[in-house]
Amino acid sequence: MSGRPPFTPLDFQLVLLRRMADHNPGLVADARRALGVSLADMREANKRWQAMVRSPRGRTAAGRYRSVLGTPESRAPRRIGDLECEAWQWPVPLWPDLRFEVLAGPGGAVWNEWLVRAPGAPAPILRTLADLTPWSCTIDEAAHA
Repeated sequence: MSGRPPFTPLDFQLVLLRRMADHNPGLVADARRALGVSLADMREANKRWQAMVRSPRGRTAAGRYRSVLGTPESRAPRRIGDLECEAWQWPVPLWPDLRFEVLAGPGGAVWNEWLVRAPGAPAPILRTLADLTPWSCTIDEAAHA
């Protein structure tokens, strides 16, 4: 037992912010402050996440998400070409109009992970490049615009 506190959904949000920090450092700093955490807290959360990902005795990727985020808010079968998987979604308190989605395949493999629009949340109207502001739309919404 490491004596460290368990990895929490807040820690996971910090991991997401760390992934975005190189592209939108100002927005990430604002979000971090809104969560009441320091830059060191964000770095530590990311370090702990990376250790879990690289652990030789670690869980499957799907198991890791469930252990950190809990039971998905929704689960739905999804077919991508000839492949069948399940889409799991969790709320992300930092972005209430979005959900963190994992496409889980057989044996706990994760085929994709990304932010998607929450059910019932309005998508932005994307007409020009100026409409593509950070954190305003999902990758899928931008691709379809």
